[in-house]
Amino acid sequence: MPQLTDTQLVILSATAFRENGSVFPLPKSLKARGAALNRSLEALRAKGFLEEQPTTPDAEYWREASDGRRMTLLITEDGQKAIDGAPSTTAPKRTNRPKGRVKKEARGRTRDAPPLPAPRQGSKLAQVIDLLKRDRGARINDLVKATGWQPHTVRAALTGLRKRGIDVTRERNDGITTYYAKAV
Repeated sequence: MPQLTDTQLVILSATAFRENGSVFPLPKSLKARGAALNRSLEALRAKGFLEEQPTTPDAEYWREASDGRRMTLLITEDGQKAIDGAPSTTAPKRTNRPKGRVKKEARGRTRDAPPLPAPRQGSKLAQVIDLLKRDRGARINDLVKATGWQPHTVRAALTGLRKRGIDVTRERNDGITTYYAKAV
């Protein structure tokens, strides 16, 4: 897996779960702005994790092309692989919707939606699941050591596993938090 900065991980993680695969709107938790943000987006494009495509006039956009068309950034299959170790089995639709809130049901994420696919064998997410399945579970430090990720990235991965339908639970004993996952 290529080395990604925290900013790049946040961008790809947020984008990977969007139905249309668009980078925009950017996550509110993103701290990078201006030139630093542009460098991160350009680096993701250079690595082939994002691609440029024309967008509708009313949608958020990345830049304006020389012919006046607005261009946006969409996640690629390689970008999906960089986040979870495997491409999405359901490729994101490449339609750019206008800005504004859309009800969850309209985006296709209802409570009855099938879980996302399991991570590829040997990927870091698969390692995380294996550690969580142990009888004694795993602490954040165990997961950080196994993956090389920052603690906040590990917590985000645990949230992503829950979205995949994996039952990740948390216990707190004597101030120590331990995470567990039931066999999947």
